[in-house]
Amino acid sequence: MGTGVWIYIAEIVTSEVAMGICLFTLMVMMTLQSMTATYMIHSKMGIDFLFYCLGGLQVVAVLLFASFLKETCGLSTKQKKALYVPIREKGQKEL
Repeated sequence: MGTGVWIYIAEIVTSEVAMGICLFTLMVMMTLQSMTATYMIHSKMGIDFLFYCLGGLQVVAVLLFASFLKETCGLSTKQKKALYVPIREKGQKEL
């Protein structure tokens, strides 16, 4: 959950409601991460395990981002909105 999330949210989200949902989810996840980090550091697992867990989560996040997120470079706001509209809705709008 590095700085890339902030940049991507600002680039892809075209609705204020969606921006609010994204930022709320980000803040909840950061809160959970900060609450569990202290416990994990002081447990028998130690700080090494914490860094392995966080590193593993980052690898999973990168794989998910690469799989599901679409390129938006050079697209207009209207084109960005059309990227994530379900196929059935796209067909209905063209009729």
